[in-house]
Amino acid sequence: MIWRRLILRLLTAGALLAGLSLAGSPTGTNAQPQEAFYPSYEQIVARLMRFQDSFPDIVRVREIGRSQHGKPILAVKVSDNAAREEDEPAWLFLGIVHGREPLGLRITLGLIHDLTRGYGVDPEITDWVNAYEIWFVPVQNVYGYETNRRKNSDRPGVDLNRNYDFRWDRCTVYQPECIDPNASYYRGTAPFSEPETRALRDLALEQRPLFGIDFHHGNPFPQSQIMRPWGARPAEDPFPPPPDQARLSETARELASWIMVSRQAGGFCQMGSPMFDPAVCRMPAAALLAPMGQSSNWHHAALGTLHYIVEIAQRLYNDGYFYTPDPSDDDPRSLRQAEEYVRNLSDGVRAWLRRFLHGREGENFIYRYRGPGITGRVTDVRTGRPLEALVEVEGFTNDAVKARTSDPEFGRFYRLLPAGTHSVRISKEGYQSETRRVTIADGPPAILDLALTPRQ
Repeated sequence: MIWRRLILRLLTAGALLAGLSLAGSPTGTNAQPQEAFYPSYEQIVARLMRFQDSFPDIVRVREIGRSQHGKPILAVKVSDNAAREEDEPAWLFLGIVHGREPLGLRITLGLIHDLTRGYGVDPEITDWVNAYEIWFVPVQNVYGYETNRRKNSDRPGVDLNRNYDFRWDRCTVYQPECIDPNASYYRGTAPFSEPETRALRDLALEQRPLFGIDFHHGNPFPQSQIMRPWGARPAEDPFPPPPDQARLSETARELASWIMVSRQAGGFCQMGSPMFDPAVCRMPAAALLAPMGQSSNWHHAALGTLHYIVEIAQRLYNDGYFYTPDPSDDDPRSLRQAEEYVRNLSDGVRAWLRRFLHGREGENFIYRYRGPGITGRVTDVRTGRPLEALVEVEGFTNDAVKARTSDPEFGRFYRLLPAGTHSVRISKEGYQSETRRVTIADGPPAILDLALTPRQ
């Protein structure tokens, strides 16, 4: 099938490692000496700019902010017509939020490499780049990467994955040390107090990704984990689960189960899931992400993104808790272990994409977000201009998440929902609201385009 070949090509370890070894231009011309296993930040910036120079139609490198120490934080967009925004779904892949967990850099750079090399050559990659706006931030925490530190500074520095504005004040319930400036989990002085998290926040609010992965690898357990946004909590913190919890859980469970049967002994385990088997996973049956200021929680609560943390087991890196980006520590065994991990991830992600993101009609591939769910555009009935309107689905709202709205530039909205008939209310101040009952099947999403009438 087209996606079996495509995702295998995108995530296969051989292609990733080959791409990451290129220090010169992405086309292979004027090649420079081979870079280290983890290049310097200056080499990373230079490589991203070479991607843009070599593929100006499909790559756009953009500075989205500056780090605590003044260095550029770069985002890379890969899409046809990369210089302009289009009415296409966005994905977001993030690397290195904790500076001493650098494997996400290798994965994100490898994906960019394969997308650019395959565009116009490989029909599957060409179709993917044409259909989506695919965003990467290979290094969120520049200072941490350069100094092999978890936090974004040493004065005192903040754990960027505790600094998001989702129940930021509640971190003390789960990690009391989060208020200690000297602790590894220090949350900062306020939500989004750090320039790094503000940069990621602004990009996400602009793009409203449908799907996202944040790659970590500080996990002290024997197996890697798929970590999803918060779920139901114990009595001491009775915070409601997200209304889309069933879809979040199903997706994480499916991804975990697919990877469990892949090459890595023990596979991945979704923390706290019904399929959790300690005899197989050999790790504590821990809770889901705690409902506090972590990135996946905020992305889902603020934007509805299906956002996950892929937490890579520590044993992939010299049986130690961290692996330094110092080039002098390059180790062939680490390369082999990283290759094994990427193969495992490719199996699960490929199956996940086939099941949840796309559908087929005969031999024609349907490049739309796979349901069950709904999508549509909201416009002004008189002018036809797009509207940012409130989209409410009965039974799928609560105080845990912000109200979902259509995109202001295109009027587009997406909602993943279980199959069945749902009542959808679309409203905007100054306009007459509209309510429709929509029947959703397990397949491509139902289409609900609405033109709202201004109040007299």
